[in-house]
Amino acid sequence: VLQLLDSGILTMGAVEVVRIVKDQTTTGLFEFYEINQPGGSIVVNITPEMADPIEVTMSGQVDEISEDGSMTVTASVPPDVGNVVYVWYINGESQATGESYTLSGLSEGVYRLDVTAFTVDGKRAGSASHMFHVVEGTAPWSETKLTASDGAAGDYFGYSISVSGDGSTTVVGAAYDDSYSGSMYVYKWNGSSWNETKLTASDGAAGDYFGNSVSISEDGSTIVAGAWGDDNNGSESGSAYVISGY
Repeated sequence: VLQLLDSGILTMGAVEVVRIVKDQTTTGLFEFYEINQPGGSIVVNITPEMADPIEVTMSGQVDEISEDGSMTVTASVPPDVGNVVYVWYINGESQATGESYTLSGLSEGVYRLDVTAFTVDGKRAGSASHMFHVVEGTAPWSETKLTASDGAAGDYFGYSISVSGDGSTTVVGAAYDDSYSGSMYVYKWNGSSWNETKLTASDGAAGDYFGNSVSISEDGSTIVAGAWGDDNNGSESGSAYVISGY
């Protein structure tokens, strides 16, 4: 086990299984191209009396995960090796045992994942490693179902939808509301819930289909609603309503 410490804080580490031969010198080189912070001291722990190294293979590893993500990695050895004990390490710190390991909850940075495999009698061992990055995570998705406070069968609430640039205002059309005169509902987020305001055309009439199409500006201050069934310029000539300063 090789660990690089900075004022007692672990910045990077690695685990390798090597053959140590009696009366001979065993040397090795570790190169860390990326660490989480520079400087510090090195701590080396050596477990002797290993022979005939085992080939260990990892599967499922990726080069990058997010802070709110996870990675499941599985280790395997050739069938003729028999039963082995797997030990998993992150930056030289023991994390878990078993054939598979799921890692999560890591902060942004660079990490080395190691797995060692030991035979039951402890006379054979092997290891494998993988370097990966953890990047800044994203907030989890949450779901809120919106329905019209005065909704009724056949309103077609949700017939059209538009959302402001910052996501704080949502407009929903209900073109079949009130004998197809139509309406639209504006929902503004107050930090904990959605406040509803129902809008209808000032001269609306049955069959106008107000709200069959809706759109809201990037800053949420202007809303446009289509009413393709409006008869101002003849039967179903259509119109659009612009509502500003909302």
